Amino acid sequence: MKLLKHLLFALTVCACLQLNAQDNAAPKWVSMQFSKKVSLQTAMIQVNNKTVTYADLLKIPDTSVLKVEVYSKKAALQFVDKDEARNGLVQVTLHKKHFPYPVVTNDSGMYIIQNNDTIYCSHIKPALLDDDTTNTSWIHFLQRYLKPQVAANNGAPPGVYFVDMIFLINQDGSISEVSILEDPGYGTAAEVKRLMSNSPDWSSAMCDDIPVRYRERQRITFFINEQ
Repeated sequence: MKLLKHLLFALTVCACLQLNAQDNAAPKWVSMQFSKKVSLQTAMIQVNNKTVTYADLLKIPDTSVLKVEVYSKKAALQFVDKDEARNGLVQVTLHKKHFPYPVVTNDSGMYIIQNNDTIYCSHIKPALLDDDTTNTSWIHFLQRYLKPQVAANNGAPPGVYFVDMIFLINQDGSISEVSILEDPGYGTAAEVKRLMSNSPDWSSAMCDDIPVRYRERQRITFFINEQ
């Protein structure tokens, strides 16, 4: 099976008190073409092993999806019977918990935890890689260090695999406490942890012009397309 590997990069997001409007938008992953042999609109669809309709998929926000695995008619026979597999099979696995993407803007007020005390920042400046507000430095970092073929090399079927992580940016800009929210498998979580071990220092977050520790949320997307 010939696979074309792609890597999609998520925009930088950071911890605060508001929820991203993305949770209410139409899911972007539904528009991805995983295979010329299988269409989401005609295939048998299972979400967490429960059969659903295509219309049901449109109600699932991107942030709720852990992975999407797409199987052709022949490959689907390992999971369902011949009649059910006639148009292929799409298996969607959701996060066990809901992990909404929070957002923050420069110079917005928010509460943070500093030295075990809750303090209010009237002006918060998020931590940034190379102090770059355009996200270009983060994308260049991923292009240089991430191995996008990891999932395919570990036997992942065509589909999309989301690795959501949270990491701590210390007052000196160093990275620590990298945590994967949930592992979609196929070596993807281990690859993201390896990636972050190569992270350069970030510019520190500033609370009213004082450097503070800062937790960053990022999503790495591994996309495999069967040709």
